[in-house]
Amino acid sequence: MMVVIQAIACFYQMQRKKDEMGRVVAEIPDHWMALQIVHEAFKENLGDQSKHTEERLKVIKEAVMVKPKDLAKKLGVSGSAVSGWSNKKVQEGVLVWCDSIGETFGNERDLKKAKHSGNAYLRISDDYTPINVAGLPTPFNLTGDPKWNEGGECLLKYDLELKIKPEPDKVFSGVKEVITPNLNTSEDKEPVNNIHNSENERTGVKVFTHYEGKAIDFENFQF
Repeated sequence: MMVVIQAIACFYQMQRKKDEMGRVVAEIPDHWMALQIVHEAFKENLGDQSKHTEERLKVIKEAVMVKPKDLAKKLGVSGSAVSGWSNKKVQEGVLVWCDSIGETFGNERDLKKAKHSGNAYLRISDDYTPINVAGLPTPFNLTGDPKWNEGGECLLKYDLELKIKPEPDKVFSGVKEVITPNLNTSEDKEPVNNIHNSENERTGVKVFTHYEGKAIDFENFQF
């Protein structure tokens, strides 16, 4: 955490005060931005689960037990992504492999056989207990200033928006309307072809420059 705060303070050093020895003094905004970056990693290092893992465990809990391929389908991810994640969680004791009635396998050979035949399921371990991590102090915890409280002016100003995900469907649907022939608007109006073909196939187009003079010899060019 301290290293991240130092890095951010150095990045904004022209906007930060310096002490009598010329060292950059970190401020609350630096702490808040660093906290957003390390929050999930901090929780996981203390044994808590990330939001990513919490969502997957929720799906498994609701299903009671699930095959890896079905879990991948529900999550909309690849089978290899689920495989790598689930193997790690089995090693940590969060998940266990079981048969169709929820019983764990007696030995590795039976487990391998069930995996090979597609009859191995994942479920949450009976011994797993979620850990609630209090976490690092927020800017409001440190200052008591309402501007740093939930929804406060300063909290929003320095929000890195790391939790906001892009929406590709909206982006690409807009692009499609622009580059597809016979579409000039997203509204229900008479279509007009915006992509006109030249009647003269030999007509050239200057793309990079309008310079028509002598070619420049860059090897002997004098700056």
